[in-house]
Amino acid sequence: MEVYLFNNTAPSGRGDDIKISKVQLNLPDQAVIKNDCHRTRVRESVLLPDFENILEKLLTYFCYSKNIPYKQGLNEIFGPLLLLKAKIPDLKLSKIFDFGEIFIDKYSPNFFYEKEFYSLKSALGLYKILLRYHEPSVYNRLDQYNILPEMYTTSWMMTFLSGKIGLNLLYDYWNEIIKTKDEEIR
Repeated sequence: MEVYLFNNTAPSGRGDDIKISKVQLNLPDQAVIKNDCHRTRVRESVLLPDFENILEKLLTYFCYSKNIPYKQGLNEIFGPLLLLKAKIPDLKLSKIFDFGEIFIDKYSPNFFYEKEFYSLKSALGLYKILLRYHEPSVYNRLDQYNILPEMYTTSWMMTFLSGKIGLNLLYDYWNEIIKTKDEEIR
């Protein structure tokens, strides 16, 4: 499996294996991070010994390095990247961190960095308009039962569907997003 992100994106260089492994697990929302790590990719997490602890350190280090509070959904970005270590054993945590940071900065920066979720609210509003215009019968049925887009699309948008699909399909999907986006820039 080719991981396009690892082949074509220069790492930011902010990751540091020693700092990641020794990060203090004491953020105000550390219990939330720990619980999210416990429920992230449960079936696949057995592929990597100490997955939960390593993921908790990666997420905590990310929040410290970006000076942001933890937001749920970060675990669904970093979890699959960490699980690449099961396929690529010599993959360093610093590289995983760098690529997670690049992925978030490039494809969903405002979702995780804004305090008030303005970008997410805007994206949800656009989704609602698109659904109403392109699939009015679906929109009307959901609306009839008061099923709002916020109830079922927030996790899709925050994590690029990463929590809802299998790893191999997710890697293919992310590779295609990255490849397409890189080709559009050229």
